[in-house]
Amino acid sequence: MAAAQRMYARALFEAAKEEGRVEAVQQELADFRTTVAEVPELRSLLENPQLDPAAKRAALADLLTDADDLVRNFLLLITEKGRAAELDEIVAELDDLVAREQGRLNVELTTAYELSDEEAQAILRKIEDTPFFQTVRGGLVTGLYNQKELWPLFGYEGESFSKGGYIARGFSDIEWL
Repeated sequence: MAAAQRMYARALFEAAKEEGRVEAVQQELADFRTTVAEVPELRSLLENPQLDPAAKRAALADLLTDADDLVRNFLLLITEKGRAAELDEIVAELDDLVAREQGRLNVELTTAYELSDEEAQAILRKIEDTPFFQTVRGGLVTGLYNQKELWPLFGYEGESFSKGGYIARGFSDIEWL
């Protein structure tokens, strides 16, 4: 990705963050990108290098009268600066910035061979502190703990207090953990 595309995405991200509208701006920009992909005339307008940037800007301004001010101004700016054809890359960079801000990790793992336990654990260690992973893990543990009929399936004997507690009998029988 070119430095200019990162710069434009970062500027929009910072402006949206300052106004507390990151998700709304991201969604509206993504919707506009989808519209550009689906309407060949709009794509042609934005990507045609022979059209005067001022004329492109004016036509786009008419189309964006109901758009969010931040998104409209951003789209008009990149059109005026001759960067409208780079919209897909700018949106992709914005998506990456938002994901990093939210602590999301986009992962696609494809391997040519089966991973060893150590390799799989290394990958899990990289994601285990993310908010998403912690939320899912917490929900699963609580869900399993609260369903007594599932306990025999993973070797959990139930609470330990009635059996003297773990302090009195040790932790050697906690193999289900």
